[in-house]
This record gives sequence, C-alpha cells and structure tokens, in this order.
Amino acid sequence: MQALIESIIRARAYAARHLGLGLDDLRSVATVASLEALRTWDPARGASRETWTWRLASQAVSRELRAAALELAEDDPDPDEFEDTGEDPENLAILRDALRVLQARLDPNDYRLLWLIGEGWTAAELADYHGMTQGAMRVRICRARKSAVTILGLESIT
Repeated sequence: MQALIESIIRARAYAARHLGLGLDDLRSVATVASLEALRTWDPARGASRETWTWRLASQAVSRELRAAALELAEDDPDPDEFEDTGEDPENLAILRDALRVLQARLDPNDYRLLWLIGEGWTAAELADYHGMTQGAMRVRICRARKSAVTILGLESIT
C-alpha cells in the first residue's frame, strides 16, 4: 500500500509545491483514503482491491489539491503587486494599467490562468493542477490569450 500512496504523491508533487502543501499532508490524506477504500472494497463492483484503493486515494488527493487551489484563487492577483523588475517606470505603469483592464473585463478564471502562465507555469502543470488533459488546457490557454488580445486591442500576446 505504501508504494501505491507514493505513486499518487509523486504524480501530484509539483502541484502540491505550487500550492504550498506539504507532501506529508498529501500522504496523510492518501493513507486515510486508502484505509477507507480497503474497508469499503466490494469484489462485486468489478475492480480489484488495488485499483479500488488507488482510485479512492487518488481522488482524495485531487480533492485536497483543488481545495487548496480554490483558497488561492479567492485572492485574485493584484496588478499593483506586480513586482518592479527594474524596468522603466513608464513601461511598468502601462503594464499595470493593462493588467487592471484585463482584471476588470476578462473572465476571472482566464485572468488567473494567464497570471499563472506569466508566473512560469506550463500547460502540463496547469492541466494537472486543474485535473484536465493537456490538450484541453492548451485550448483553454489559447482562448484566454485570444480574449486578452481582443480586450487590449493588440495583434498578439506572448
């Protein structure tokens, strides 16, 4: 059972680090869910004991990650908190104004998604974080970028 729990934790370790969750917290969630799965396993359901345990423990860890993500998502990134990277103050002011416009007019989920892309997250990491396939996440990112381009009146966005 320990190997099963470790495989679940390894698969979600990156998302956990970004959310500020400790791997020990996720191990605890997976262990409790595994014990519950063993208690409720019924061979009549058609799944092996290992498959049933992995499924329930994996779902419990995903729920924990989503709950942490929702807590983070409640606080929209504030354009005024955008770090000064030593650029020209005028350029920084323009960037902050553009972020304020996007924050006001863009779908909140798209705004957060683009903010995370700007923070260096990849489509694969975001897909795992949101429990989506990579293809679905790439489509979502593309649509969010197109919306931002339209709102800002630009030709493209990188």
